[in-house]
Amino acid sequence: MQVKSGKPVVQVELPTDGKSGIGNIEVKNLGKGLVFTRLVMEGTPEAGREEDFSNRLTLQVTYQLADGKAFDISRVLQGADFYVVATVYNPGDYEYHQLAMTQVFPPGWEINNARLADLDLPDPGYNYQDIRDDRIITYFNLGKGEKKTFAVQINAAYQGKFYLPGVFCEAMYDNNIGAMRKGQMVEVISP
Repeated sequence: MQVKSGKPVVQVELPTDGKSGIGNIEVKNLGKGLVFTRLVMEGTPEAGREEDFSNRLTLQVTYQLADGKAFDISRVLQGADFYVVATVYNPGDYEYHQLAMTQVFPPGWEINNARLADLDLPDPGYNYQDIRDDRIITYFNLGKGEKKTFAVQINAAYQGKFYLPGVFCEAMYDNNIGAMRKGQMVEVISP
């Protein structure tokens, strides 16, 4: 593909086969001026193909019973209640503002929204939390060297095999700050 333009900035969408994600790109400057290139790739990883990563942020996700004991989510009895506990740590020397952590849950799990109960809850440590049917997006700031933990109660409501997507936390306006814990297959079985 050859691109010519008299404009200082040009954006070109490159065709892909949509499957392999593998390819080569070569840029040749046939003119006399400087050319700067930037490659932006977007997409959703195929289920089970996400990779753990930490970039200037650390994210740990555990699953626990009400007593704090570790809980194996690969096979859960229908009706079981447990907690998803996400801990985010800032190992850097700068305060991070406007972080967003996205947790998407499988169709067989239901979120127990504690805000709907008439409870006097302590300060949750976040600026805002958007709770939907299948996901929670938590918005917060994190000081240098600070660690915050967010827990949500889950009920294994419906039987079946489901994919639990990875948990992702990122700075909303800085793509260089983020962390992810990959997802996995889970099963809700009859009691």
